[in-house]
Amino acid sequence: MAPPMDNTTRGVILGLKMAGKGNTEIAEIIGMTPSAVSMLYLRAVKKGYDPEKRPLGALDSFFGGGSTPNTPKKRKTPRRRSV
Repeated sequence: MAPPMDNTTRGVILGLKMAGKGNTEIAEIIGMTPSAVSMLYLRAVKKGYDPEKRPLGALDSFFGGGSTPNTPKKRKTPRRRSV
């Protein structure tokens, strides 16, 4: 499995897409697969990223990780211990 990607790398990918680079070329520059580049871009668009908007803005929410599968939710109230 690939290591997690930081937001800086995600921002670089979006910037290269805006500059007209293709998925294969971006993948070679960043060191990942073209499908990973495509999925990141599609996920950002789904979360509200608009490549036609000016001035261009990229929010963390456009490419943030979100919830991780199989991670238990944090308990809101402390567990009571029975003696």
